[in-house]
This record gives sequence, C-alpha cells and structure tokens, in this order.
Amino acid sequence: MTQVGEGVAVGGGRDPDIDDLDDNHWLELEYRFQSGRAVYGYFRATDSDGMVWVGRLNDQGQVCLAGLPPGNVRVTLLPEPDRDARIEATRASIKEVLDQIIEDQRLEAEAYERELEQMGGPRRVFEHIQAVGRGAWNGAVGFVEFVGKTAYKVAEFSYYLSPANLLGDTLRASYQSYQDGELTWSEWYGSVNQNLQDEQKKDLARLFGVEPDDISEERLRELMGLIAEAYDIAAFIADDAPTREMLLEFAQAMADNQSSVEWAEFAGAGVFEIVLAALLAIFTAGAGNVAQAASQLRHASRLRGLGHLFRNLARQLRRKKLRKEFDAPVDQKTSISTDQPQAPQLTARAELPYEPHSDVKAPKAGDRVHKRYHRDGNPEDPYTLQADGKPMGAGAGEMPRDFRGMKELPEGYDELLENGWPDLNYNNSKTFRTFLEAKPVDLPEGTKIYRIVDEKNNDAGGFWAYDLPANKTEWRSGYAVKDGWNDNGYFVEHVVGENGLKAWEGPAAGQPYREFLGEEFYLQGGDTQLFITPNSVETSSPKLTNWPEP
Repeated sequence: MTQVGEGVAVGGGRDPDIDDLDDNHWLELEYRFQSGRAVYGYFRATDSDGMVWVGRLNDQGQVCLAGLPPGNVRVTLLPEPDRDARIEATRASIKEVLDQIIEDQRLEAEAYERELEQMGGPRRVFEHIQAVGRGAWNGAVGFVEFVGKTAYKVAEFSYYLSPANLLGDTLRASYQSYQDGELTWSEWYGSVNQNLQDEQKKDLARLFGVEPDDISEERLRELMGLIAEAYDIAAFIADDAPTREMLLEFAQAMADNQSSVEWAEFAGAGVFEIVLAALLAIFTAGAGNVAQAASQLRHASRLRGLGHLFRNLARQLRRKKLRKEFDAPVDQKTSISTDQPQAPQLTARAELPYEPHSDVKAPKAGDRVHKRYHRDGNPEDPYTLQADGKPMGAGAGEMPRDFRGMKELPEGYDELLENGWPDLNYNNSKTFRTFLEAKPVDLPEGTKIYRIVDEKNNDAGGFWAYDLPANKTEWRSGYAVKDGWNDNGYFVEHVVGENGLKAWEGPAAGQPYREFLGEEFYLQGGDTQLFITPNSVETSSPKLTNWPEP
C-alpha cells in the first residue's frame, strides 16, 4: 500500500535485500475526466529497470509509487476489462426501444392513412398544411432528411424550427473549450446558458413546447444544460460507429413508416435531434405545466427510457476512451485528462446541389461527402458550370499570357536542392509551372500553414498557404484550383517545429480549362502559395471548412 494508491510489482531483477540509494525515486500520477472528476480505473507501470507495477487508481484518480530507479516510467491507463460487454448490452437495450418505436409508428401510420382516406379532398389538403405549420418538434422523434437515397445524419431542418441552427455555433464553441480542457463539464453547460440572450432562451423553450412564463429561470437553465448534454452525448454516439449506424437504420425505418402528412413535417435531423428528443422526454416528465409538453412528444414514454439509455451509453463510451499510454518522469506529479470526441456538426444546409462521388466510402469529418462528379467541360478536364455559366471562380475566354506559370526552374535551383529545399520537379510533374515566380524560404518555428483537401487528396501533400481562404470562390480563383483536382470540404494545419521548414513561396500561376464545344475558361491565380516536399510533415486531423454550397 502506498500513500495515495496501491500497486503490485510483477517481475524485475532487483534484490529486495540490497539497499540501493539510486532506487529512491517516486512517481505520482493523477488521472481525471475532462469534467475534473477523478477517474477510477486501472494502471500498469513499467520502470526503467523493467519492474512492472499493476493496480487500480484510488478514489481520487491517483497512484503513487516509491522506490523507483531514475528515468521515465512507461504508464498504461486502462478501463475496466468488462467495459465492451456493458456497451454491447446497452446498445441491445437501445435497439429494443427503437424497434418498439418503429412498430408503434407503423401502426399509427396505417390508422392515420385510413382516416385520411375518409376525408374529402379539401380537408386532406388542410391537414397537409397544418402538418407543415406544426413543425418538427410537435412530433419529434428525430427524423432524417433524404436526398435521393442518401440520408444525412446531421440536424439541418428549417431555421425557425431548428434548435440546432439557433444553438449550433454556441454549442460548438463551448464544446471546443470543454474538449481542450479549458472548461469543466459544469462550466461548459454554463457557458451555453451565458452565451444565449434571454429572448433566445424563451424562443427555444417554446420550440420544445415549454411555455417560458410557466417555468422558472432555474428551469430554463436546466433546459440549456439538457441541450448541452445532448450535444455531448451526440458527440460520443457519432464517434461510435455501431450505435451511429443503428440510429441511421432507425431513421430510415421511421421514414418508411411515415404517413403522407408526416412526410410534410420532414425537415431534417440526425443523432443530435434523436438524443435531444429523448432527453426532452425526461425533462418534460415533471409536474405542472411543463409536463404538458410531454403530450406533444410522440412515443414520449418510450423516449424517456431511451433518454436514460443514451446517458448510460455515453458514460460507458466515455470510460472506453480511458486507455492511454505515455512516459511519466519520476520525482514530479503528472496530471492527465481523458480525451473527448470531435464536436458534431449541426450546420444547416439545403439539399446537396451535386452528386457525391461513388468512389468515396466515408467523409474525412462530419457526415457529408464533398468529392463530386463533374459532368461539364472536356472529359479529360471536367468542371461544373455555375449559375453564371462558368466554373466557380473562373473567367471566360483564353487565359492572358501574364497568368502563365514559370517556364524554367529558379536561378540557383540545383544548389538550393542540395541544401534541402523541395524538388520543384517532384515526380517529374514540373511543379515549378504552378508558380508565376518562386523563391526559397525557410519558415521559422511556430509558423502555422494550411492545406485544403477533399476525401481523395493527401492531407500531407505539397501545396499549402499561410491563411485559409474565406470561401470556395476565393480559394479556386486565387490559388487556381481546378474542379477535377480538389473539391475541398476540409482543411488541415501544420505548425512548423524547432528546425524550421524549407519551402518555395510565390504567387500561384493561372490555369486554363481545355476548350470544349467552343467554350474556354481560366482561373486567374495570384495568391501566395507554398510548396513543401509531400509527406514530409505531420498534419492535424482534417477539419470541416464549412464553406456554403454555391
């Protein structure tokens, strides 16, 4: 037994009867959730002599080992061994409730259609109009918008009906601070509440069927906390492929069992909406006027059970992320926090104005495939014509000579190549022609650079920029990026390390589109681009640009 924890030493080659003054070092470790709550899990530690210590963190999430040799200790933090079995059991319980809701919905739809058949034409039209006016949340379970045969798993229904649209930016900004460890769990809940105006809170309360004049300010704050909790749970579920797919199958089955009037209520949804509807059923189950809102939730009793299961699953998935492995120095306290999944996207959008490319099996982030088919232009140089009759960011006609790229490698190129600058003829692709002019630069430590990619681009490719463009048109025009090369959607970052980074810098050359049916177009270029050796740097995970569709 140690001072703040316990461990059992396994193996090792030291004689316990020999007093070794060098083995007088200690390790103190503290492991906490992002919320600040202590993690009560297992650990395995291997000291620099190979001695293995195993045990459990105490109720403060701590362990302290003494009598260690000098040097780092390799520590592995572990979740409970039966965690996966518990998660599977919870998923099975969720699936059972979802199946019950689908069956209830099927029976309701059949009965409602029979009622509609008895109505005259004008009365039936009136029912459709009323269905649109009632909005998604009077019948909320969590619907999914279908575009063709593709279901989009993000909350994106009509702006005035959508709590996701009203809250999206606030939720994401607050969650990011929570994710980075800047806010505890309770603080991030509070930040959502603090960043909303009173009138916004009241509007949201009405959206959920709760009359704000009938509930206290404290109850309104609870509602904001519930929305934040739904966002947190949705992040873990969106990060958990089996549960995410199960909810998508549920949404598809629900869509198959909607009556014709209920189709008129469809305006989008996703994991967040389904989770929020389930938690709302718990929230509205109290006494008084607030409970009246429960009557507006279809399948309210089943949803309440689903809400508790979602909470339980999120706790289990959170603990599944406890596994960490790292080197901890002796003779100092080490504090470690758990990881959080990426913030889910709740950005509203209309139907996709393009056909996603079938070669792409999954997006790099979020729920939308950005790589598309381009049907216009020369088959060897395709593009998509916009409403103005031109490719995005392009001018019409022959490209001016001033926009053409370099014809030769820069002066002193061979010597610069020997001194570590990237090859501007990389893979014999004559990369120098993509510059109007290029100069060698040595980027200092701390410089942040950006790269725009789609699903089929290499995140660690060669072309980068100092800044993110404001939108798609500015990016295509300024950097002369053809449609067929890159459909964007994501950006990655790299921060230059202590040894600096050698790159070529200069204005991007323009790019002409091949003539097709008498039409010529060109991208002007001119913005400052960087070229580094592909695959020579580590990048951040891809993040959504969130550029709107044209």
